[in-house]
Amino acid sequence: MTKLDIDVCIPTIKGVPDQIIDEVEKEITGKIHISKTKPLVKARVELISKVETNLFLFLDDDIIYKKNLLHDLFAHYSLFSNDGFQVGAVQGSTVPHGLGDKWDHALTKIFVPYFVKYGERLMSSNMLIKTSLVKDWKPVNDISGCEDLSLTLHIQDKGFKCLLVPLQVKHKRSWKKIRSNSDWYVNGFINVVGRNKGFKQLFLSLIASLKYLFLFPFNWRLSFYTLYQNFFTQIAFIKRLLIEGS
Repeated sequence: MTKLDIDVCIPTIKGVPDQIIDEVEKEITGKIHISKTKPLVKARVELISKVETNLFLFLDDDIIYKKNLLHDLFAHYSLFSNDGFQVGAVQGSTVPHGLGDKWDHALTKIFVPYFVKYGERLMSSNMLIKTSLVKDWKPVNDISGCEDLSLTLHIQDKGFKCLLVPLQVKHKRSWKKIRSNSDWYVNGFINVVGRNKGFKQLFLSLIASLKYLFLFPFNWRLSFYTLYQNFFTQIAFIKRLLIEGS
């Protein structure tokens, strides 16, 4: 398989697992850039500034790198671009890893590739990006947790589409991490899009919870996981929007 001239950018605090480095090196002739800068949003800006290739890949250090992941992302980018779409970024879908095999299987969603709507985000856990679109990205300093939403909006505002494809990349998760990430995500979300959209997101989360309560008997693991995640997210929204806003 021909190696790709694509740089790879990985923000990290604990260090990057050898499994990721080893698999990436099989796929690229470009460089691997690593940043331990805090907060996360500053690390991403720093990494983008180092990119020298037309496309680059953002990776999180807590994924299990899937064999030929970058080639799969590039294939989708090329396919849709050749069909006349202005594609600015492509992300492979993720599935939680570490909750147990039955949970991982239950939480795997099957779908066809699609472009996310304006205002929805691609996750930067594995996100192939057209470099020229984000070299001028200048986010505010306190959006870590939703910096990938800011990045997605920046690409969409330039008239380019963001594509999500079903690759089921394993992303390490624990029940504790789901809880602890809630405040981090909510604070970043409101700092990116504002309080009004924060209220809207809280409402949508409540509606989604009602939906998964109804679906509980049909796939109880997926429903429980979604309800669990939504509950802590809702609490975080209430704290930020209602308590701190009073």
